[in-house]
Amino acid sequence: MLPLPSLLHVEDGAFLADDTLVAPFELRGGWLRLGTVRIGRRAFVGNSGIVDPGHDVPDHSLVGVLSNAPADGEPGSSWLGRPAMPLPRVATQADPARTFAPPRRLVRARAAVELCRVLPLMCGLALAEACSSPSRTPSPRAASVSPHWSAPRCCWPRASWRCSSPLSRSGCWSAASR
Repeated sequence: MLPLPSLLHVEDGAFLADDTLVAPFELRGGWLRLGTVRIGRRAFVGNSGIVDPGHDVPDHSLVGVLSNAPADGEPGSSWLGRPAMPLPRVATQADPARTFAPPRRLVRARAAVELCRVLPLMCGLALAEACSSPSRTPSPRAASVSPHWSAPRCCWPRASWRCSSPLSRSGCWSAASR
């Protein structure tokens, strides 16, 4: 999405979830329609939620997952679906410090959870890098002693390697050493 900052206003404490489409413009039928978009204070737009040009999400309102924002809504209202239908809910008072100004203990706990999400990805990338790095070239003496000296160190043979079994590294040799 290409945001137009002069037409898009997101107030403090608003939350835009993953893959939201907050567009102050619409291209349809060869026409370009522009309009301002305002996401109110402490409003929530769910995953893949859409806010069309000219629509506002009022303060403390909720637009659900895979839902459109209504053209006009009341502050504190909730909307779900395409087209948007009002979702009845009872607003409860919660401690704003838990969501908008959490204590350091909760921030550290969230950081630990996010680290657990990122760490396996980083380990996988490091392992892939280690497996794809070029192996050392053998000296002529080492190649004559062991024909398997330059075998790959990972479990997936490269295209330049010839293997007697695709599941076994023991029968692999470099095409260059033959």
